[in-house]
Parts: sequence; C-alpha cells; structure tokens
Amino acid sequence: MRMNLHSRSVLIIASILFLAIGINSAVLTYISYDRYKQAVLSEATSVGNAMMKEIDKVIVLGLSIENIEGLNERLKSVTEDTTTITIGYAMILDMKGRILFHSDEKDVGKRYKDPVTLEALASNKTLVQEWGDFYDIESPLINAEGKHVGMLRIGLVAAILKKELYKLLVWSGSLFVVLVFPFAVIIYFSVSRFITRPITKLGNVVADIAKGNLDVKAEVTSEDEIGKLSESFNKMAMELKESRDKLLDYSTDLETKVESRTAELKLSNEQLNVHAKELEQRNLEIHLLSNLVGILQTCLNSEEAYLIIAQRLSQIFPENSGALYLFKSSRNLLEIVVVWGKTPPEELMFAPDDCSAMRRILTNLVLNSQKGLPCKHAGERTAYLCIPMMTQGEVLGLMHLVLDQSDADKNMQQLEDTQRLAVIVAENIGLALGNLKLRETMRSLAIRDPLTNLYNRRFMEESLEREIRLAERKLTPIGIIMIDIDHFKLFNDTYGHDAGDSVLREVGMFIKKNIRSNDIGCRYGGEEFMIIMPGAILEINQQRAEHLVELIRNLKIQHGNRLLGSITLSVGVAIYPKHGSTLEVVVQAADAALYKAKQAGRDRVCVAAE
Repeated sequence: MRMNLHSRSVLIIASILFLAIGINSAVLTYISYDRYKQAVLSEATSVGNAMMKEIDKVIVLGLSIENIEGLNERLKSVTEDTTTITIGYAMILDMKGRILFHSDEKDVGKRYKDPVTLEALASNKTLVQEWGDFYDIESPLINAEGKHVGMLRIGLVAAILKKELYKLLVWSGSLFVVLVFPFAVIIYFSVSRFITRPITKLGNVVADIAKGNLDVKAEVTSEDEIGKLSESFNKMAMELKESRDKLLDYSTDLETKVESRTAELKLSNEQLNVHAKELEQRNLEIHLLSNLVGILQTCLNSEEAYLIIAQRLSQIFPENSGALYLFKSSRNLLEIVVVWGKTPPEELMFAPDDCSAMRRILTNLVLNSQKGLPCKHAGERTAYLCIPMMTQGEVLGLMHLVLDQSDADKNMQQLEDTQRLAVIVAENIGLALGNLKLRETMRSLAIRDPLTNLYNRRFMEESLEREIRLAERKLTPIGIIMIDIDHFKLFNDTYGHDAGDSVLREVGMFIKKNIRSNDIGCRYGGEEFMIIMPGAILEINQQRAEHLVELIRNLKIQHGNRLLGSITLSVGVAIYPKHGSTLEVVVQAADAALYKAKQAGRDRVCVAAE
C-alpha cells in the first residue's frame, strides 16, 4: 500500500504523541521521586533535632568523653519511630577535630581528617552532603553560653526512598516498552522507507549533477511531494544539460573566434615587427646616406671620396657587392673607381654602349633574364641593377649593384625597396662627385696654369713661403731651379703662336715627369719655369738642373703634322738660405744665375753667386 506524504505525516505525528506520553510518564516519575526525597529530608531533620536535644544534656555537663558514655543508647531510641530512614552512624567532634563520640565506638580520641567536615567545623555552619540514598548531616554544637564547642555528624540511610524509586522505574519502563517503543520502531521504519531513503537517493542524484553528470535521473516511485521533487530535479537536470550543451557550443565557437583573432593578432604583430625592422633599416640607411653625403662634401680630392664611398656602400648594402664606374676624360669608356662586397664586378672598364642603362639613361633591373635588358658588361651574372649617375643634367658614370639569388627570390616589394634605395644613393653620389669634380676643376684653375698643367706663379709663391717656414723650423735647405726656354721667340715667329703653345705644353709635361713627387713644378711666366726642391742641397739641386738640360736636347716636339726642332734650356740654381734668407732674395739670386747662363751662351746651368 502506497502512502502519500500527508498520510505519512499523520502517522509520524501520532507516533510523536505516544512518545510525548512516555516522556510525561518519566517526568511524573521524577516528580514522585523528588517528593519522596523531600519527605526523607524532613524526617532526617526531625531525627537530627531529637538527637541535638539528647546531646544538649551532655553539653550542660561538659563536652567530654566521660560525659558522653551512654549516649549511643539514647540516640538509638530516637530513631525507633522513623519510617523512611535509619541511622548509619553518629559522631561528635570537639573544636580541634578530635572524635569524642562514635556510634560504632571506633577512632575515639583520634583527629578526624575529612577536609570538608573540618571546614564545616571551623565555619560554624550546618552542612548536608547527599550520596544517593545516603546523607551526611553536620551541625555545630553550642553550649548554654552560646559558645561553639564542637560538631555533630550523623550518617542517615533512606532505605524506603530506594525502594520507591525502584518501583517508579519499573512502572515507567513498562509504560515506555508498551506504548512508546513500538511506535518508535514504526516511526524509524516509516521515516527510513518513505522519507530518508527517497531523499538519500535524490541527494545522490543531486551530487552526481553537481559533479557534472547531467545524464543521471532521479527515480520517481510515487506521486507525492518527493516524487514531484524528483520530477523537478529531472527537469532541472535536462535544462542544465541543454544549457551546458549550448554553453559548450558557444565556448567552442568562442574558442574558434579567439584562435582566429589570436592568429590575426599574431599576423598583425609579425607585420608590425617587419614594418618596425623596415623602418629601423630605413632610418639606418638614411643615417648612413646622410653621413656619406656629409663626408663627401668635406673631401679634398676624388681618391679620398672613392675610399669613403667604398666604406659606406658596404654598410648601406651589406648583402650586396657592386662597383662605381666613371667616364674617362675622353668619355668613350667607363672606368671602375670604387668596388665593395665579396664578389664585386671584374670588368675594369667598358664602353657605354655595353650597358642598357647607359644607352637609355634609365635604371635597369635584370632578374634571371626574365626582367630587364641584359647588359654585355655584366657577363654571366643573371641578377643585377644598373643605375646611371647624373650631375647637372650630365651623365657622370654608372652604379652597378650585384644581386644574389636570395635577392632574386624576394618579393617585388622588397626588390622595389632595394632599387629605390640604390637610385637614391646613386643620385646623391652623382651629385657629390659632380660637386667634387667641379671643386677640383675650380681649384685646379686657381692654382695651375691651364696650358702646361703646372702650378701657377701664385701657388708657387704660397708654396715657397710655406716651405721656407718649414725649413726654418727643421733647419733644412730648399733648392730653387729657374728655367728659361732658349730662343722661344724664334719658335713663335717661325711656327706661330700655336706651335709656341705646343712647346710650352711639352716642356711642362717634361718638367712634371722628371721631378720628384715632393718637388713643386711651376710656370713662372712666359717661357720661364721654376722648380722648388724642399730639402735638396746645392749639389743635388745642380745635378737635377744639369740632368734636365741634358734630357731636353733629345725631346722631339711635333705640332700637327710638322716636327719642330729641338730646344735647349738655360738654368739658374740657388739655395735657401745660402743665397738668401727671404723669398724675394732667393728668387732674385736664381734669376740672376739664369741671366748669367744666357749671357754665357745658353744651354747650360749656372749657380748663383754667394
């Protein structure tokens, strides 16, 4: 038979009522026992008072062992009429705690050692101690003068109280067994079967759900409240499962989106890193290029500029080799002037028509013969870049950049970046070399004679002053050779001024070729020349002059298709400081020696007079 939760509740309430009846019986038993206990204490008090009357008779005579004799019989007669108690013992103590009287006639004259009794004796108070159905009553003894002289201690046994208590316990136990126990058993099994067991099963289901097992279901065995609760839990588990599945789907979709977004962020980060490295590389390239342009502006000559260019281009293009070619003065050949890298071009010079970039005056990028127009001067190379260098609208030369296979495999953007950088570098180098060439030309025009390419008189005077100051510090001599072409006016008159210029040009080249590297050859004016020889003593100075006079006789000068006659030189030699302590004096001494050589018949060397 199935019971709903209401029926079970009624059964449980009835059982609780019977349990209350049993508890009430126990309470009544306790009250009855307490009533009997009070009766016992009342009768014990009466007995104690009766004993005190007998003891007072003794106190009048004086509390001593002799006067207490016979007291035991009188005390026993006091308890003959009691119904609930019997005297276990009686004992009288003096103020020192000695036993003056004991109903069992033991320990008389000895000191009593119970600390509680001694404390009651000293405090002059009545004390009752309960030990189950046994009572100890301790009462002070007062004489007629009101003086505390001792203490009476009586031990009482409530025999009837124990008997009555036993009856009450038997009655209460029987009532509990008959009324309460069966219903307690019924309550236990009812609660266990109809409440505890279903709730335990439901609790196990809830624990499984809490662990994440949403496939578990609570067993529905009834239509009562617990059954409805089980159905609710099953519905909740199903909804939780559906929510979990939706959440898992959402989580999976979210993870996919997160992975996709992470990949995008990673790609963006990589691209940012690439851009950052590119910007860093661009900044480095700009710095190196700016540094190169700045240094080129301070170079004094082309050789110095070529060295700087080679160093900086190896930094700007660390992975590439290359070369710079400049036009020769004839402009029919391009000559290599700068190389850098591990595998630079081997062609030292080539014709402009051998380069597609030079023919079109356009940048030419060649990649594996698939892009650009191959250049003849590149030989077997299949990847390179040719860039014409311009200055003031004029082609100055060519920048040739060798690309390796890794460059050829780069994407077009990287190749365009390399080409862009190379074009910028070529433009700046072209402008810098053009400016340097212009400065060299202007400087040369300022210090050199345009016809003979020897230093002019202004440079000669500045150089001689500088060398004299240096010689003064080092105490070294300076040799001066003054040269004049014999019968030069005759050449002009006979062959014309163009032929005279040819003679001056050839003599200039002759002097430049036959002097030391640290000597200074100058055109003094007209057909006169001067050679400054720092550190040369008179003998060396004279030997050099005579050597020039001898060599010039074999010089053949041709003007156009006509062979001009041979020429001779008249030479004057002077030494600083031997022939003068100043510039003007030394030059005048050399000029005087030259005039002396002419007067002596020309074609000779004369030394200045001391």
